[in-house]
Parts: sequence; structure tokens; C-alpha cells
Amino acid sequence: MAQTNYRTTDELVHDGLPLREILAKHQQWLDTGRQLGKRADLRGADLSGADLHGVNLFRAQLEDASLEEADLREANLAGASMDHANLAEAKLTAADLTKATLTAANLMRANLNDAVLKEANLHGAWLRYARLRGASLAAADLSEAHLDHADLHHADLFKTKLREAHMSYANLRTANLGMADLSAAQLSSAVLALANLSGATLGGCRLDKADLVHANLSGANLVGARMLTPSQLAAAITNEDTVLPGGSRGPAPSLVRR
Repeated sequence: MAQTNYRTTDELVHDGLPLREILAKHQQWLDTGRQLGKRADLRGADLSGADLHGVNLFRAQLEDASLEEADLREANLAGASMDHANLAEAKLTAADLTKATLTAANLMRANLNDAVLKEANLHGAWLRYARLRGASLAAADLSEAHLDHADLHHADLFKTKLREAHMSYANLRTANLGMADLSAAQLSSAVLALANLSGATLGGCRLDKADLVHANLSGANLVGARMLTPSQLAAAITNEDTVLPGGSRGPAPSLVRR
């Protein structure tokens, strides 16, 4: 059930301290270059359903915290430690998570539209059904992440690590996956129409029923790609720098339609 009545920072308490006081000390710690105040230590905190819209938690400690259904829109979480945190169904629209660590975090059904996750560590994170439209994930680590049914329409995944990622039925239409590492990723029935995959590595990637219409595979390495049909390749854009599944150079042969 969607959260409607958010808990305020006045209501929330962690380790005997009001959350408002923890946030104030954290801001002082940031403003004084760590000379005064105290870094926010919210490890294991119950912040589920909290109103944290626009809050500054830069470099805060949030490992194992519960932020389920929390409102974190436009929050500053850059450099925050959030390994194993529960952010299921959280609102993170336009939040800044640059270089944040979210290994094995639960972000299922979270709203991350237009969020910034550049160089973030999301290894093994759970993002099934998450919304990431227009999100920036350039150079992030999403190896072994679970992105089945996620909406990554027009997301920036340039040089992103997606090794062994689970992306079946994901929407990657018009996404930028240039130079991304998709080795052994699962992309069954994923939508990659009009996506940029130039220079990407797709060795051992499973692509059965994936939509590759007008996807740019120029310079991509498809050696060992599995369950990829000639008609899928013919619908994509390939060039002489594309390495086809069998190891030969492109472009892929066009299919004559009658």
C-alpha cells in the first residue's frame, strides 16, 4: 500500500536522539569541514515512511537502515553508505546518489526517475520494477543487480558495469549503454529499441526475444551472445567494428523482406 502520511523528523528518534537533531549535527559537520557536529550515524535506523524530502545526508551512514516508502525526493545522498538498506517503494526522484554504496540494497518498486547515481555501487542490489527513467547511472556498478521489469527509458548507463545483471523485461528504450559491460547479463524480452550500445561488451549475454530495433551496436562485442537471432541482428545497427556472436566482423547481413 502506498504511503500517504509521512513521519516527520520531529517524530523520528534513533538511538535516543531526535532525527532533527541528528540532521542538524550532520549539517554542522559538513559546514565546518568535520571540525564540529557529528556525521549522521543512522545504521539500522527505522526511517520507514519518513518525510526526508530534500534532506542533506551527504556521506551519511545508513547501512541496514529501513527507508521503505520514505520520501527522499531531491535528497542529497551522495557518498552515503547504504549497503543492505531497505528502500523498497521509496521516492527518490531527482535524488543525488553519486558514489553512494548500495550493495545488496532493496530498491524494488522505488521511484528513481531523474536520479543521479554516477559511480554508485549497486552490486547485487534489488531493483525489480524500479522506475529509473532519465536516471544517470554512468560508470555505476550494477553487476549481479536485479533489474527485471525495471523502467530505464532514456537512462544514462555509459560505461556502467552490468556483468551478470538480471534485466529480463527491462525497458531500456533510447538508453545510453555505450561502452557498458553487459557480459553474461540476462536480457530476455528486454526492450532495447533505439538504445545506444556502441562499444558495449555483450559476451555471453542472453538476448532471446529482446527488442533490438534500431539499437546501435556499432563497435559492440557480441562474441558468445546467446539466443540472438539473425532477424534481431538485422533490425539493429551494426558496422565493420561490430564483433558478431560467432566472432566474425560486421555489419550483420540484412534480411530481404518480400
